[in-house]
This record gives sequence, C-alpha cells and structure tokens, in this order.
Amino acid sequence: MEILIGILLLAAFFVLIVYSYKSKGGSLMLGMLVMACVYTILTYVGNHFLVTNPEFLKVNANDIKRTPIELITYIFQGGAENWGVMLVNVCFGAWFGRVMLETNVAPTIIRKAVELGGDKPGITCILLNFVTVILFTSIFGAGAVIAIGIIVLPIMLSLGIPKAVAAFSYIGSVACGLYLNPVQFTQNENYAGVSVEEIPFSSHWPWAIGAMIIIFIIITIFTLFFIKKEAVRTWAAETTSDDIQKTAPAIALIAPAVPVALLIIFKIQPIPGYLITSFYALLVCKRLTSFVDVSRFVAKTFHDGVVDIAPFVGFVLMVPMFVRSANMASPYFAALLGDIIPQSPLFICIILAALAPLALYRGPLTLAGSGVATLGVLKSIGYANSLLFPLFSTLLLTMHVGACITQSWTVWGVGYLKIEGRDYLKHSVIVAWICIAAINVFTYIMRG
Repeated sequence: MEILIGILLLAAFFVLIVYSYKSKGGSLMLGMLVMACVYTILTYVGNHFLVTNPEFLKVNANDIKRTPIELITYIFQGGAENWGVMLVNVCFGAWFGRVMLETNVAPTIIRKAVELGGDKPGITCILLNFVTVILFTSIFGAGAVIAIGIIVLPIMLSLGIPKAVAAFSYIGSVACGLYLNPVQFTQNENYAGVSVEEIPFSSHWPWAIGAMIIIFIIITIFTLFFIKKEAVRTWAAETTSDDIQKTAPAIALIAPAVPVALLIIFKIQPIPGYLITSFYALLVCKRLTSFVDVSRFVAKTFHDGVVDIAPFVGFVLMVPMFVRSANMASPYFAALLGDIIPQSPLFICIILAALAPLALYRGPLTLAGSGVATLGVLKSIGYANSLLFPLFSTLLLTMHVGACITQSWTVWGVGYLKIEGRDYLKHSVIVAWICIAAINVFTYIMRG
C-alpha cells in the first residue's frame, strides 16, 4: 500500500506543477497551503490505516506515533514559527538596503564606478555589473533593486546596450550578488528545509564566491557583446552642487561589503552586522545629528524596508509547512522512486542543468515554487543536502530570480524599460542556462 500512497502523493505533486505553470506563478501561497494539507492527510491515512508492511512501519515509527493534533501542530504551527527566526533576518536585510539608499552610499558607489569608466563603455559596463554584485551581497528587498535600477539602467542604455540586454545584465548581477547575501542564504535554507547547523554559512561562502565569479564573467561577456560601437555619452560629467551634497564620503563606500566581511572573518551574525554597519554609515555620512532625527530616520527606513518585502512574506510562511509535510511523506516517495532514479551525484548535476528552464514560472525546479516538492523527492531517495542545496540554490537565484518574468523586480524592469516579456526571456533564459551548466560542473567538483 505504500506504493499506492506514493502514487497519490506524486499525482498531487504534478497537479502543483501544472497549477504553477497555468497561474504563471500567481497565488502559490495558497497552493503551498493546500499541498501541505494534502500531503499531511495522505501520509496520516497511509501510516494509520492502509500500510501494513511491518518493516516500513518500524522505520517510520516516530512519525506514526504522532496524534492528529500533534501532527497538525508540528506541520502548521511549527513550520510557520520555524521561519519566524529567519523572517527577522530578512527584515533587517531590507532595512539595511534602505539605509544604503537614504545615506546615498549605494548611488555614490555607482557614480564613482561610472566616473572611473570614463569614455570607455566596456569598462563602465564591467564596473556597473561589479558594483551591482557587491551591493547585493548585503542589500535585500525589491525596493532596493528598483531604486538602484533607476540609476543603473539609464546609464547602460547610454552605453548603447539594447533595453532587454541591459535589463538582464542588471537583474542577473543582482541575482549574482545574492549568492553571498546572508539573508538570501537563510531564506534558501528555509525553502529547502535545511538547518544552519547542517549547512553553516562558513561552508557555503567558498562555493558561493566561485559561483558568483562564473556568473559575473558570463553575464559581462554577454553584455559586452551587445555594446554598440558608436560614440556614447560620457557619464563622468560635471557634477552640480546638489549632486555634491548628495554624495556620500569615500570612507562610507565600504559599507555594503562590511556585513558579509564581519560574518566571514569574525563570525558576527547578520543582524549585529547590519546594525553596526548602518550606524557606521550614519556616522560617517553625518546623519547622527540628534536623537530625534535618528529615531525618525530608523523608523522610516525600517518601515520602507519591511514594506518592500511584504508581498513575499505570506508565501514564505507557507513554504515551511509544505516542507515539513513533504518530509513526512518522503518514505512513500522513497518506496515508489528509490529503485528508479539513479543515486549518482554526476547524474543529478547533469539532469538539473539540462532541465534548468523548468525553474521558470515557479515550476518544479525552483525553491520559490513547486521545486520544494522536487527537492523533497530527491532527498527521500538518498541525495544529500550538501549537494542538493547548492544545486537548487543555483536554479532559484540564476533561473528564477535572474531570468524569470514572475519575479517582482523583473516585472518592474520590463515595465520601466517598456520592453516585451518575451524579449527579456529570449536573452535571459539562454544566458542563465549557460551559467547553471557551468556552476553545476563547479558544484560537482566541490561537492560531488
């Protein structure tokens, strides 16, 4: 009977995939909740009424012992509460992004990069991509992506880069920086149902830096290929007195890299890192004028930062419920698929690279969609989190965050530049696919 339950669970999984594509990623918050309910019910019925195999029941005795109330509490109460700890990190990351904008640290870094590039559009493009990557190793939130994009994208267009290429060059660079972002890391762990004890940031960042280098090189080469050869406007131009007043001092420009450096070198966790760096930026930018002014500044930027992340909070609160229900159902997936899918690190790296576009539209290979179920299936048949986590993080960040038009800031970018979604996808998907293939080779070398 465990095979029958496995078939029903797999059928529900495919229904979620179809729903993801039909809805183009919309309303997956409710989809995750419904799937958590379906998996919970099927697993409970199988454990208590249908399965009679004594060996299967013995192996899964701990789950079977749970009463209905204990099961509901574990999945629906415990799942959401478990992500509450990570939600705090997300809020502080979004707040830090707003501080970098309001103190003019981020805009100043971009202006300095453009001035350094001078009349050489290729150098300017490389510097813009590099600065964007560095900024988003610590900044988090759609509001920050949009605010910085309003500065970066017009400059890229002035370099002769086509609109669709400029959009992906910028958004792909944002996604590249998120590989090393501590807040994004904790969010990915939440999606994957992985604890920080199992995969700490100290074991993540060497792989993340390698993946970032690969993406940066590929995206930059892609963008440079489209730069027009005719003369372009010099953006290292005169600066008005108003611009000077809005320029952050040079000593403040290290701020975006400080939280990650504190975490890697001194093991200072993200929230203290964001607090230290934010008040450092306020100090050197001469914004610590009075207690009242600072109080208002902190309150406003924290409000704006939390508003930036509000649209996805409900969705990610539902994800851990589904993750826990999928973990409960994993023995049934193992019974059904364990002898069918090869347990080979090389096989899984190749197949996930080949099927990478299935991460679009919150499909079966993105952790921000029905890929949570796919990950659960692969874990149930014996694949280790140490390999699956970087592979699925790559699919999430490069194909979903960087290339998919269901991502909120991509929707903004397409509308802002007045381009068609298909024109964006025509460039983004191919480049993201190449990036994923290259990173999977790197991942197999490091983790396989």
